[in-house]
Amino acid sequence: MRLRRKLENLKLNCVEDKVAPINAAISSTHGRINVVCPHGKTTVDAITLEDIVKKFDVYRGVLKMDCESCEYDVILNNYEYVRVFDEVYFEYHAFITKIPMDLLLKNLCKGFMYEVVSDDEFYKRHGFNKNFSVLLDVLGSKLEPLY
Repeated sequence: MRLRRKLENLKLNCVEDKVAPINAAISSTHGRINVVCPHGKTTVDAITLEDIVKKFDVYRGVLKMDCESCEYDVILNNYEYVRVFDEVYFEYHAFITKIPMDLLLKNLCKGFMYEVVSDDEFYKRHGFNKNFSVLLDVLGSKLEPLY
């Protein structure tokens, strides 16, 4: 149901050619993981950033992750695939993972310059309005034309 609404929102915002919604969780390993959602807990398929990069033939673009702590797993364990993106945006959840953000930034410094920006700044830089935020919680969304 949520994915269908997101697909409708993509079309209404004329960005269906810029976002690839993926109905799965992102992790550094394949499998199934438990996630908390608005209606309780559920189990979903987990795919890797490598899967996304290969499926969509990513070689540049913007990666935005808002996946309630999976950012740590992906950045720390799949960094070779994080590096294919020109820009990486993520929310950090040190209070959940108990891993300091400095560890993520140290890893990202290997290939990126970094700055802390607000959601509003992200949307402004990429031409989206604030109403678009509901679309971006699809894990692993890719903000670049697919064709």
